[in-house]
Amino acid sequence: MKTQVTLVAFCLLALSGCKQDEVFTVQYYQENPIKRAERLAECELTNAADQDANCVNALEAESLAKIDDTQQLWRDQITNE
Repeated sequence: MKTQVTLVAFCLLALSGCKQDEVFTVQYYQENPIKRAERLAECELTNAADQDANCVNALEAESLAKIDDTQQLWRDQITNE
């Protein structure tokens, strides 16, 4: 009986350590540039970043943000002429 209790306790402890990160959408990362930057910094340290959904979504949001910035610069340039 003592062995069974120890085994159950060990399994519960092992399972509690397997925390799955919540996956955030591209839109979330677009709306939260600080979180996007934090995630991208973490992704730089990860070997399999291209397989991590959060890294992929944060990178896509970063690309879209750069496109938006470029488009805004063009709009500003056009309206100032």
